[in-house]
Amino acid sequence: MMVEDLFWRIDRKLDRVLVSLQRIELSAMIRELHKELALMDPTLQELADQVTKNEAVEASAVTLIQGLAAKITAAGTDPAALKTLTDGLNSSASALASAITANTPAAPPAAGASAAGGAA
Repeated sequence: MMVEDLFWRIDRKLDRVLVSLQRIELSAMIRELHKELALMDPTLQELADQVTKNEAVEASAVTLIQGLAAKITAAGTDPAALKTLTDGLNSSASALASAITANTPAAPPAAGASAAGGAA
């Protein structure tokens, strides 16, 4: 009976060691998850901010299109009103194109472009 009792005690101790190791492993996994979440948090916030900006721009575009439709309807077939509307749209289009050009970064040179240009 003593050998069985000894094996039983060893088995219980090994079970406790196993449980302790599992807790340590889980703790390490939880710490790692916290680190990963901390790294992801700014990225998720940036994404949420960009979604908010996009929604605002989309809402502005809808308002613009609805306003434009109303102006076209109001102008009807009056040539002077249509000319005024056309001039206003051309002015807005030019201002928009200029703003886009001014705020769009230049494209990086294509890979190997300088080597191909100097090889001739």
